[in-house]
Amino acid sequence: MEQPDPDREQRVQALARDPLARQFIEAAATAVRHRDAGFPFTPVGGGWLRLPPGAHTDDTDMALGLLSALREADYAFDDLIVARNFADWVASRPPDVGASIRAVVGSPGFRTDPYAASRAFYESNRNRCANGALMRNAIVAAVAPDLPTAFEWALKQGVLTHYAPLSVVCCCLQAWLVFETFEGRWPFAAHADWRAAWHGAWTAWVLACADPVVAQWLEDVEEGGMLDAAMDSLSKADFDPDSFDPFTHPDLPAKQGWVLLSLQVAVWAMQWCRRPAKDYPFEATGVLAPVADVFGRRGHDAIGWIPLVGHDSDTYGAIAGPMIAAACGRPFPRRMTETLAVKKVRWLYRE
Repeated sequence: MEQPDPDREQRVQALARDPLARQFIEAAATAVRHRDAGFPFTPVGGGWLRLPPGAHTDDTDMALGLLSALREADYAFDDLIVARNFADWVASRPPDVGASIRAVVGSPGFRTDPYAASRAFYESNRNRCANGALMRNAIVAAVAPDLPTAFEWALKQGVLTHYAPLSVVCCCLQAWLVFETFEGRWPFAAHADWRAAWHGAWTAWVLACADPVVAQWLEDVEEGGMLDAAMDSLSKADFDPDSFDPFTHPDLPAKQGWVLLSLQVAVWAMQWCRRPAKDYPFEATGVLAPVADVFGRRGHDAIGWIPLVGHDSDTYGAIAGPMIAAACGRPFPRRMTETLAVKKVRWLYRE
């Protein structure tokens, strides 16, 4: 465990004065206000969408649409079925749809040629790396029969809406982390350099993959060094559970939808859920002092840390949740799931 950061308190106070960072303060206040109802370990509703307790957002909607498509295709990846589910969902006018998803899935040609629609959006702004594909991605690692299939499904479902290489490789990295954990290899302990291990496995797969969608994507994103730049960003990102602190990270307020930052938050929670309860990720002072006890919880309860981050917390939770469940070796306990409301809607449940 590293020594406490003497400058952290100053950063916390500076964030507290920043209007963009007020969500930290509001999240801590919410936790105190709803402590008797079990928050942040059980849903209490509210938020900017004014949702009832247990209701879900676009993260769950799209994950269910992906799972439904895999089931309908007898656990093969049929891009047109996935595209149909996503397009039907957007057409149902859900309360929460990300900007990138709306632009791609709502485009006229998406149902018949989804990859072309996604590629066109990517070409309009190659630096846009939102987290909409990552938020639904863990489904593939949970149901894929082997790692090459998990890589293929992660890439294809990601490319459907988020063609940018950083978005796609983050999906593939998450799939690898979950799959390795399912196989009984705790990736952060089994590999001297877990990112290098992932990179080696993924590179060998993608270069050998004969699937035309994969080959076309690889050709497109290698142009202009975009894939190399994505890999460079991934290699430089802080995934150390002792040094990465989402509550004082300078990019969180401004880049809440960026995919790499979302993955960092999720990997942070995944690692801490298996660390000793006597350790702490940081000294919870300042605005977080009233909820310092939350950070003494481990196992599945580490998901309760995510709402306190604020900002895009539903997406952070959607990405971290399956990773925490994999790390704990079992699904979330009933006390944490019995109030969830997964609604039966026409785009998902077809007779």
